[in-house]
Amino acid sequence: MRLSKNMNSRLSIGTLGPKGTSSEYSAQHYINKFLPYDLPTEIKLYNHFNLVLHSLLMDQVGIAIVPHAYDKINEFYINPEFSLVQNYEYNTPEYGLYKLAGSKLSGSNCNIVSHPAPVNLIKYLLEHNLPEIVDYTVTFVDSTVIAANLVKTGSATLALTNKKAAEQNSLELVAMYGEIQMGWSVFTKRKA
Repeated sequence: MRLSKNMNSRLSIGTLGPKGTSSEYSAQHYINKFLPYDLPTEIKLYNHFNLVLHSLLMDQVGIAIVPHAYDKINEFYINPEFSLVQNYEYNTPEYGLYKLAGSKLSGSNCNIVSHPAPVNLIKYLLEHNLPEIVDYTVTFVDSTVIAANLVKTGSATLALTNKKAAEQNSLELVAMYGEIQMGWSVFTKRKA
């Protein structure tokens, strides 16, 4: 990636928030591994990747970091305004199903919240770790951090979330999957 000759200017990196998402950890990894150590940077977290896209279009961020699991990543790739400048691999923090600490699980009426990207793990984790849960619904939210928060507030029974978000919300693990191998794309706005 070609960086501005003015190293005193701050590079803003846009990705999915809120604080504690796998995207935030990936953006921090990108800064530590791929950017000059003395380049001032900041990570801007957005509630949706479409807001990251808009911020890149409006020059509110200099780069966008997007996981390959994002179901609308084509809106970044197939956009005449953007250039793909790098791909890299970075595993997510460990994922699992988490509940409110001390709560009891029932085999019915279980509401599970998850970001859409890792949702296929729910069936696997239930079948291999919690076969007693047979009656459940899945509700999609905008990030795994939001999922963890909904369990903390009692609005959901289980969250499919990353370990760090679960720890931030004092949740208890009921079924571990582990890290998810993930590819990430780095986009900039195309220069005129």
